[in-house]
Amino acid sequence: MNLDIKNNSAEVLNKIANSASKKLSKESIDQMLREIATTLAAEVRERVHEQGLDSTGQAIGTYSQGYMVKRTGSYKTKPKKDSKRVLYNRTNDTKVILSLTRQMENDFSTGAKNKNVSKISGGYGIGWKNEINFKKAQWNETRYKKKIFNLTAQEKDLALKLANEIIKDKVDAISKGDSSGN
Repeated sequence: MNLDIKNNSAEVLNKIANSASKKLSKESIDQMLREIATTLAAEVRERVHEQGLDSTGQAIGTYSQGYMVKRTGSYKTKPKKDSKRVLYNRTNDTKVILSLTRQMENDFSTGAKNKNVSKISGGYGIGWKNEINFKKAQWNETRYKKKIFNLTAQEKDLALKLANEIIKDKVDAISKGDSSGN
């Protein structure tokens, strides 16, 4: 089974950009989209990698007992002579948060060159700089049989709320005499 990761943040951000283009300068739109994308990346990162929730707000899953041994370092045997086990300093919580080394979660960000699940025209995307981390995300969505990195309804609402606030502030500034729209 091959699961293609796609999410709807690009669609949301493109709609916002199209609406804003009628009232704001290109620089203001760019600034607004960057702020929204950065905020959404932080929200998704916290939801997935700290709260362990998928894009419907449900738990991603539960770690297996065997994986928890590795995750917590609670091995029943000693390591072989001249070898050391990596200690990840993770808790006993079995809730899946897709984070062991923090590599994938630290790589999840906004950027024009990300291997991402969503990118809007103009170059802002939410995703991973490293192709391996993108592939890990695809694998996890296949493994847990659910969309994890799509935006939730609340995250979409947040994007629209931010856009409305920024547009209102920019339009108010224009009407008070700052004709640049910045």
